[in-house]
Amino acid sequence: MAESLYLQHKPQAMPVLRLVSRPALLLLAALLLGCGGSSGAGKASDPPAISITPPQTPSTVITTPAPPSAPLISSVVAGDGSISIAFGKPLSDGGSPITSYTARCDPGAGTAAVRSAASSPIVVIGLTNASSYSCNVTASNSAGTGTVSETISATPVALLTSAAFRGNVILGNPTNTSIAANIFAPDQNGTVWLVYGSTSGNYSSKTASFALVASKPVEIPVTGLLANTRCYVPI
Repeated sequence: MAESLYLQHKPQAMPVLRLVSRPALLLLAALLLGCGGSSGAGKASDPPAISITPPQTPSTVITTPAPPSAPLISSVVAGDGSISIAFGKPLSDGGSPITSYTARCDPGAGTAAVRSAASSPIVVIGLTNASSYSCNVTASNSAGTGTVSETISATPVALLTSAAFRGNVILGNPTNTSIAANIFAPDQNGTVWLVYGSTSGNYSSKTASFALVASKPVEIPVTGLLANTRCYVPI
């Protein structure tokens, strides 16, 4: 049987060589492998890996509001020294509630009239009759004043009164029981109607009311008349 040498070290002593049989040497090598002395089938398994994920801080999305888009003007009505502007809400409020609307009417030469309100319509007052004004509307929120709306022109005119009517009344289209009264005022707006009767100074009948717009004729039917009978209308 073959023999091998191994070195045995003793502290504070000289190394001593001893003869070790080959089977004993193989047994020693196997013990070393079993104790993890080298890689191989006998190596002890590594401990399981542990993954630690630090907690994440929730993210917060902050949206900065912007001024609103332009209001949508639906109608403009001229009055006596005033203009009423009706409008719809802007398509976008910019991410912040609308706090007010402002209407501006500019005569071109002179000082513009401005009026604010919380909703539609806005009546701009203090205007000069028979002067043309260019009007628009803006909306405001916490971010500021938004885009200007389209501009629409209007001309304030004096209200029609029975004593101050400056237009014309033309009668036509007579029948046995009716006649048409055509009313025209070049510079007046308002509501117009006629009163009439069978005797002068006694006007017991009244027509329906019609809107009068400056420079636009309006026809008022006078009905309930008697054939071959005079009808009186105050002037």
